Amino acid sequence: MELSRFQALQQVQSVFGDKATFFVTTGKMSREFLLNNISNLCLFPCVGGMGHVSSIAYSYALLSRKLTLCLDGDGSFLMHLGAISSFDKNDDLKFVHVILDNQIHQSVGGGRTNSGKIDFKSLAKAFSYDSFFAVDTIEAFSNILSSSNWQGKHLVHVRINDSEIADLPRPKSKLIDFLHNFEVNW
Repeated sequence: MELSRFQALQQVQSVFGDKATFFVTTGKMSREFLLNNISNLCLFPCVGGMGHVSSIAYSYALLSRKLTLCLDGDGSFLMHLGAISSFDKNDDLKFVHVILDNQIHQSVGGGRTNSGKIDFKSLAKAFSYDSFFAVDTIEAFSNILSSSNWQGKHLVHVRINDSEIADLPRPKSKLIDFLHNFEVNW
């Protein structure tokens, strides 16, 4: 059985904790990420910028050289393939691009994506990612996250189910609070 988005996000936080900077796509993914304890994390929730999280995260990784996790959805990823294709190969990076793929635009009405027809491994190769991983269980995802060397640019494609958290709360913090926390932890 495929894992849920929330399980995948918990696993990422558990493995990387305060050792990484997190960029999370807009919508339900950001809201679910915020359900966990994030007080000690360097986090940039890309609120209102569907599809742009990968460009922002990649630019940060280039400037900071810190371990950078881009948590993206399949719709968001596919929406901005042009930008992703321009991400150069750079051995100084520590950029991990995680796509949580439920085959729907869940945050904006539930329309289907065409991710089921996409060969993500071929895309990773065409876009010069140093490695590609495809997983659909929590065990496989945990093993990949824990055992891999993240030097360079990497793509992790995670098949998730389309379950949702009932009554998912909106963030209590204001955007300026997230910006301040991000600046402090930069």
